[in-house]
Amino acid sequence: MPVPARTEGNYRTYPKAHLNRLSFIRRTLDLGFPVTRSARWLEIRAMSTPSTGLKEPYTSAERSAA
Repeated sequence: MPVPARTEGNYRTYPKAHLNRLSFIRRTLDLGFPVTRSARWLEIRAMSTPSTGLKEPYTSAERSAA
């Protein structure tokens, strides 16, 4: 994911699509699924829904970040 924008108070601001994707990954990991499974589900979801504005359904860094 791209580096998030910052507010005047230096807080990160994330687009809703990115927050949804991160939330989905966290939920699947909390349920005990491997990150590779989460990545595959994101890939399937990206193919079956309108564009979210994200360049890729996942990145290799997200795939290996568990």
